Amino acid sequence: MGRQTKKGLDYFPLDVVLDTKLSLIKAEFGLLGFGIVIRLFQYIYAENGYYMEWSQDVALMFASNEQVGVNVVSEVINACLKRGIFDQNKFKEFGILTSNDIQERYLEATNRRIGEKICDEYAVLNAHKKQVNDDINGINVNKKEENVSRKYTKESKVNKSKVKEEKTYGSVIADYTLNSELRTALQNFVAMRNKMKGFTINALELGLKKLNTLSNDDLTKIDIVNQSVERSWKSFFPISQQSARSQRRQDVLPDYYAQMKAGNEKATDDITEIDREEFEEIRKKLKEQGM
Repeated sequence: MGRQTKKGLDYFPLDVVLDTKLSLIKAEFGLLGFGIVIRLFQYIYAENGYYMEWSQDVALMFASNEQVGVNVVSEVINACLKRGIFDQNKFKEFGILTSNDIQERYLEATNRRIGEKICDEYAVLNAHKKQVNDDINGINVNKKEENVSRKYTKESKVNKSKVKEEKTYGSVIADYTLNSELRTALQNFVAMRNKMKGFTINALELGLKKLNTLSNDDLTKIDIVNQSVERSWKSFFPISQQSARSQRRQDVLPDYYAQMKAGNEKATDDITEIDREEFEEIRKKLKEQGM
């Protein structure tokens, strides 16, 4: 039996001077954010070498292992996607964290391994860079050309369909919106719903379709999602207006009371803040209280 090929790396290079992307992460989140990115790099290089799967469950485990808040982790991930530290397209399509730089470092570190490959679906490098790395491997390894001529090989049709069919809560949310605050709200909703029975990926997708029917702007969607989280609702519903209406009636009540005490009901014709039906309801309640 042949020896199993090692997938990950034992180490990876880190520049002494930070590039602009990492500097912005450090500026926005401090050393905590910078540390989260470095730990993500360690997970990526150590496990699969050039990518890692990312979902709500993985985020929870990562946050627990690193003893940081899952919301902070999610915000750092979103900032990394926005600034190109991780590739947005691969994250949205496959729910993975990878990038051009990560894959370049991986190929450089494994250029003496036989049969090393990056599947086409996950590849971010352009064709020219692929060919350059293929040629380098053919020289350094000094093996038969058929064994080292390509670093990239197409996965079987079975593996392709499997990759495309696999969905996670994180990938569904990532595909739905790029708004970091809305993503965080939806992740909190998923965490709440996972404590109940019967919540699936399909249920989340149906919920997001319903959310689209309730609002077109992200701010309102955030309020709707947070309302469901706060009240432990299984779905999304319009924002309750009861408290606002009650407050509005309390604001106009003194004016109406003063008018009725003075016997001046005609003045109400000039008031446009609430309609006649609301006014009659308030007057009825005042009469019941003997006022």
